[in-house]
Amino acid sequence: MNMKKMDLKKTGPFIIAAALTLTLLLGLMAPAGAAQVVDQLDFVADPATRSSDDEGWSWVQDTKTLTLNNFDMAYSCSTQPAILLPADSILQLTGNSKVNSTNNKGINASGSLTIQGNGTLGIETHNYFGIHAGNVTISNGTVTITSTNSSGISTSNSVTINDGTVSIDSKYHGINTDSDSVAISGGMVTINSSNSCGIYAKDSVTISNGTVSITSYYEGIYADDDSITISGGAVTIHSTDDQGIYAENSVTISGGTVTIIADDEGIYAEDGPVTISGGTVSITSADECGIYAEDGSVTISGGMVTITSDEEGIYAHYDSVEISGGTVSITSTDNYGIDASDSVTISGGTVSITAEYEGICADEVTISGSTVTIISLDDRGIHADDFTISGGMLSITATEEGIMADKVTISSGTLFITASKEGIYAENSVTISGGSGLIKTLDSTGYFWAVACDDTLDVDNSIPVKGWDGTGYTVPVFVDSIYNDYHGEYYNTFVSEEGTPLTNIWFGDLPSSGSGGGSSTGQATVVEGGNSGKTQPATPQPEAPQQVTNNSNTNTNQTVDSNSQNSDTGGGNRTLLWALIVFAVLIIAVGFYLYSKYGKK
Repeated sequence: MNMKKMDLKKTGPFIIAAALTLTLLLGLMAPAGAAQVVDQLDFVADPATRSSDDEGWSWVQDTKTLTLNNFDMAYSCSTQPAILLPADSILQLTGNSKVNSTNNKGINASGSLTIQGNGTLGIETHNYFGIHAGNVTISNGTVTITSTNSSGISTSNSVTINDGTVSIDSKYHGINTDSDSVAISGGMVTINSSNSCGIYAKDSVTISNGTVSITSYYEGIYADDDSITISGGAVTIHSTDDQGIYAENSVTISGGTVTIIADDEGIYAEDGPVTISGGTVSITSADECGIYAEDGSVTISGGMVTITSDEEGIYAHYDSVEISGGTVSITSTDNYGIDASDSVTISGGTVSITAEYEGICADEVTISGSTVTIISLDDRGIHADDFTISGGMLSITATEEGIMADKVTISSGTLFITASKEGIYAENSVTISGGSGLIKTLDSTGYFWAVACDDTLDVDNSIPVKGWDGTGYTVPVFVDSIYNDYHGEYYNTFVSEEGTPLTNIWFGDLPSSGSGGGSSTGQATVVEGGNSGKTQPATPQPEAPQQVTNNSNTNTNQTVDSNSQNSDTGGGNRTLLWALIVFAVLIIAVGFYLYSKYGKK
């Protein structure tokens, strides 16, 4: 008995000291959590420097800087925003902060607001903007905004994003400016607008770098009074019920990667031109044109453009289309490939068109360079008032006429035309003064011929023309006016010595005969077998448009979940801390009890 008492005398103080030490260590190890803020922070009415370490914020009047460090705000007032800042304020982000304003704006600045730092800020609002200011500039940091019944960021003037990560999930515009522009030069921007535009700017929208991913109900990017310019970065747009890009004025793409999936037009310019000089552009339009210029031209001088559309691939409603470089691939499932009310001029690059109806349709079509391949599944290859080729290579496969025009002029270049009706049909004249090529119809009824025109068929004396004899192009060719029973009128056409209209002719420098022959260009290999004629060059197939992936959305959601997990973990740690403190107090109490009962005796 005395032995037990002696042991308690020796060990009791140690038990107490151990318990106290354990309590102290647990307190030091526990993460510090800021107290939740429920009242408004107003630095306009009271701009004096002040701070609250417990709540995780500090305000410096001289620099107009509000620093948030693991700040947690739950605000429910309906008459005022959660945080009020004066003009030219800086929001410095440190740690993981969040603002939940259920009945008003999250952050409101009287003028310009700059957001910077290496922390994160999550803003949740219901009926009001997440952030509202005169101008908003995001230099870095991570900003996540959820606005269930309003817009994410709204400004009286401009929005500028230079770096950082911005994720917006809103019912209305993700980013909205009332009178100025939106400029993105870096960072990662992800926008999901369930019932409006991704980016809406009263003035212009400029993207020069960064990654921009937009999913919207209406236009992905909308410039109300001005233009849209993309010179770099990676832009992905998915509009579920409208245009991918809409500009009141012009649309210019000179670099970067632009991927658009839209229910209506992929790119729509109201009163200005669409200009593409570089970059990679992929457009998929479910119900409308790929590129549509209402009152301006479409010009492509470089880059890679791939269009898959239900209506016209490219449509200049009241103007012209000019292609001088780059690679253009068009697939139109229910209309023309390229349509212009004025002219279509192709002088360079590579153009590949597969269309349900006419491949190219315009008043004037001119090809002076480039490699152009056209497949018309249910119509003409080219339909124009005036058609001219003075260079390049043109390959047409058509289920009706290969070329139908009022006047056809061939002065240079190479043609390969295979049609189910006339290879070339002109209501006025066909003039061949240079170049070379194959013109044939697959018709076996005798109703359709290789070339037919109502008026003049003129071939320069220096240009040889031969007909197919079943093994090669050896049949002497003449021009004559022949009555066509199917059309019920006379046409000028190429005929054999016996006066039979020819369905398969070659003009210009003849290719070598036999299946192994070929011209110096490697394009003109003759194969045996009647109307088989000349081997057609392989048709370049349009690249499959890139599918819109919301990787940015995934990352952002992970960030939000991580913040939530951090918050939940903090709550769990605090609960554990209090449990351990209570346990330690119990140990101390037991120690004192045992010591007082046995230690003093």
